[in-house]
Amino acid sequence: MIRLDLDITYLTNRFGVSATQLCTLGRGKSIKEIMELEAENGNTKAANFERDVLKDRSHLIEAFKLSNPANRYIILCNLNQDDLKYFMQYLSAEDLAVGLKFFTKEKILTLLLNLPQEKLYKILQEVFTIEDFVLLIPEDELNKFLDSEKVDKSVIMTQLEQLPPKALNKMIENLTGKPSNEMSKEKMMQTIGSFNSKDFKEGIKSLDFVFKAQLIAGILEHDDTYVKEFSKKALVEPFKMLDKPEIIKAIGAALEPKDVMMLIEDLPKDLMAMVASQIDPEIFAALLMQNFKDILAEISIQ
Repeated sequence: MIRLDLDITYLTNRFGVSATQLCTLGRGKSIKEIMELEAENGNTKAANFERDVLKDRSHLIEAFKLSNPANRYIILCNLNQDDLKYFMQYLSAEDLAVGLKFFTKEKILTLLLNLPQEKLYKILQEVFTIEDFVLLIPEDELNKFLDSEKVDKSVIMTQLEQLPPKALNKMIENLTGKPSNEMSKEKMMQTIGSFNSKDFKEGIKSLDFVFKAQLIAGILEHDDTYVKEFSKKALVEPFKMLDKPEIIKAIGAALEPKDVMMLIEDLPKDLMAMVASQIDPEIFAALLMQNFKDILAEISIQ
C-alpha cells in the first residue's frame, strides 16, 4: 500500500463516498479497491473512478494530489532504481544537478574526472574566462600541454606575437644566455622561429608563468579543440577555487541532462527519488497512467 496525503473532500464530493467510509476502509484498502467496493454496492459515481481518474491525467493529478512534491516522492520511493532513472530522463540538467548537493565537494571533483576534456571546458567557461582558469592550472600541467606534439611550433608562434617584448627577450636570454634588448620585436620573433623544435619548446616552457598562461589561453581562444591536450586532472584543478554551490550551478548550466545523470547515477534510491520528485506533475501523471497502473492501484489514504 502506498499511503498519500489525499484531498478527502474532493473524493467525497466527486464520487459520493463518505469521509467516514473512506477513512475506515482506507486502513486496509487502496482507493481503487474502495471505489470498486462502492460500485458493487450501487454507487454509480464510484463505478466511473477508473475512467474518470485513472485514465484522465488532470483528474489523476487532482485526486492523488500529484502537484504535491511530497506525494510524488512517496510514489517514487516505491520504484526500483531503473524505474527512477526512467522518470529522471524527463528532468532538465539543472534539476538533475540538484542531486550533486548530496555529495561532498571532494566527491564532485572526483566525479568530474569521468567527463571528457571538452565537457570540463564547457563547465569552466560558465564561471571563468579562459585566461583566468588557465592561471589556476599548476605550471607543471601547463608545461605538459606545451610538450604535446599536437601543439606545434606554428600554433605557438602565432600566439607568441601577442606577448610583450620583455617576454620574448627573456625567452631568448634563457636559451642563448644573451639579452636581446636591442632587437626589434620582429627580429626577436625571427630569432625564436629559428630555434630547433627541442630548444623552441624548452624556451616556451621557460617563460614566466603568467606569460605562459596568456599564451595557452590564446591558443584555446583560437581553437578550443586543443583543450584535449590538458589532462582531466589539470582541468579539474580550477574548480577547487569554487564553492560547492557554484560548481553545481555551472554543471547544470553547461551539460546535457544525460551527462549530469551519469554523475549522479550512484545516488542511494531515496535520494534519487528526491531528485526525480522534481518532475512536472503533468508528465508524472502521464507516465504513471501509461506504464505504472499497478502503482496507481496501490495508492491509499495516509
